[in-house]
Amino acid sequence: MENFTIRNFFRQWKAILPLAIILTFVGLIAGVYYSNTQKQSYGVTNEVLVVNMLDTMQPDDFVAIANSEKTVGKEAKKEANVDSSCDYKASKSGNVIKITATCESNGEDSRKLAESVTNVFSRAIINIYEMDGLQTKVISEGSSEESVTTLKRISYIALPTFAGLAISAFIAFVKLDRATSEKRKK
Repeated sequence: MENFTIRNFFRQWKAILPLAIILTFVGLIAGVYYSNTQKQSYGVTNEVLVVNMLDTMQPDDFVAIANSEKTVGKEAKKEANVDSSCDYKASKSGNVIKITATCESNGEDSRKLAESVTNVFSRAIINIYEMDGLQTKVISEGSSEESVTTLKRISYIALPTFAGLAISAFIAFVKLDRATSEKRKK
């Protein structure tokens, strides 16, 4: 192997074929293991807009109220009657408050929790601010979405498998480089 060519590269890769098979198999096993450790969960996002608010009111304040376990969380989970695998998180996007509920049990529980958090949040800000005309409007109610789809599971398996194959190709590349550079030195 005097020259660094593609043909010589594939010859070198063929020479380490057992190692390439082992690395690819290890990547496959790691990918299958990781894919099986990923728990399925379902998410629903509701978007809420607070209307007729004062200029001094900030969306960050509303997010803090929605994320408060004491003010909203306990009552919403109790009202929705969901299991302990369910949780929610509020965030903002401009003046819109996004309430995302996730449950490992099923999509219906996620929907119930998101709806419950939205309702309890609405009541909480009206009680806290005690203003006439302060209202919340639900802009959109999301549908249940799986967090770990079949495509994600395939990618969890394929990426480590291809990584094992790529590592074997890199080893072949390094061996060929070393062999051709030693030939040039002589």
